Amino acid sequence: MKLEQIFEMAAMQKQNLGFGMSQYSNDNYILSGGYRSGSSDSKSTRLKYDIYDIKLLPEDENADPSEAKIGFVELFVDHDGEIIGLVNIELLPKFRTSGRGRQIVQDIVDTSKNGLNIHDIQKSAKKFWDNVGVKYNSKHATDGRIEK
Repeated sequence: MKLEQIFEMAAMQKQNLGFGMSQYSNDNYILSGGYRSGSSDSKSTRLKYDIYDIKLLPEDENADPSEAKIGFVELFVDHDGEIIGLVNIELLPKFRTSGRGRQIVQDIVDTSKNGLNIHDIQKSAKKFWDNVGVKYNSKHATDGRIEK
């Protein structure tokens, strides 16, 4: 079953936060931060975003939003700020197997212009990526792609 059949499309909108940071958000999640996190080629930048579940945010604007943080994701973005790849997504243990990871990946795919390259797939996460619908670059590849 493809992700499109499971989740409604929910492309994220990008907001620039200043000081070189940004966030992507939709009605379900916020990817906040966008700070450099590792090496990348000359055509892209690797950025790390904290993932917040909007439903878990406190109603009081002065309250600590850290309870709504469910994990992080590392993305490759091009020089125009378009998401072109994902290198790591990790949810806190209590949020794993909840479907949130699959939904977040689908939201990121929907946000991308031309699909999403997936990099450095770990053996321990292969089942997750198989279920999400990654098409691997070769039989034993650790890289693949999710088309829109």
